[in-house]
Amino acid sequence: MFKLLFKLFSVFGKKFPLSLIIFFLPLCFNCIQDNNSNQSQFYISKNSSRTITISPYNSSPEHGELPANFFKENDQLLNIITPYRAKIQLNYLKEIGTTTKLLEKGRPESGLGNFVADLIRERAQQETGQEIDIGLTNNGGLRVPLFKGKITIGNIYELMPFDNEIVTLQLTGKQIKEFVGQIVCLGGEPLSGIKIIYKKITEAEEKKYSKNGVQIVQCKSSSRQTNYLVITIMINNRPVELDKKYTLATSDYLATGGNRFSSLKKIDNQTTNCSIRTAIIDKIKALTKMNLAVTGDIEGRVFELN
Repeated sequence: MFKLLFKLFSVFGKKFPLSLIIFFLPLCFNCIQDNNSNQSQFYISKNSSRTITISPYNSSPEHGELPANFFKENDQLLNIITPYRAKIQLNYLKEIGTTTKLLEKGRPESGLGNFVADLIRERAQQETGQEIDIGLTNNGGLRVPLFKGKITIGNIYELMPFDNEIVTLQLTGKQIKEFVGQIVCLGGEPLSGIKIIYKKITEAEEKKYSKNGVQIVQCKSSSRQTNYLVITIMINNRPVELDKKYTLATSDYLATGGNRFSSLKKIDNQTTNCSIRTAIIDKIKALTKMNLAVTGDIEGRVFELN
């Protein structure tokens, strides 16, 4: 059984915190040992027909059909995890703050995204002792909204279930423009310290504007290409300067090219050894000490003109 747990944690531990695995394991997984094949099958959920088959000789997932009457709680596994699960549950239910309104993610900009991008930038500045010009996260990493009312530690684990760390990168103004082009093609991402204004243009307009040396972004999909004119890039309320260096704080996932940020992958990054989730929890606790609620407003940081 312990060998099976080790295998399970080795597969899922890189994507999810151990505490989440322990908390949900008895509810979500039932495992059986096939003595003939020497394999262990982990069924993802009671509502799914997908399985993950883990072999001592090959840990690659394989998918199969779920027997209709298979599911039952595994007592041996439950006995191992229950003491840990009880402690984790108490921690997850701890209230750390409040919000006076629903905070959701969205494009090109959102209140939740702005709140998280701001605190990433702020925490990076605290950890490094240097000025951070831009904060960046991605909508895909914000898994759930923060609902109006009480906020618990469990809510933050649901919001940010990954162990991504905050890292910093040095970009020139020229590299910022390439990075902005990727933001435009994504339809916006949560940002702090930078303002981007752009608009969609026709093919005829693209030919006209390209002669003037302005930034044209060509966003290609499998079926078509859409052209955008970047009108404004402001960093700390000043126009971007091509030869100047700027410091960006983001997640290690985005810094290594995740979510199609290929331009960031080319640049060395420095870790702060602080996870985004920890930064969120600490920020909410700090606001609570000052009798402040969590807020996030749409401010026109990323704006598409009609």
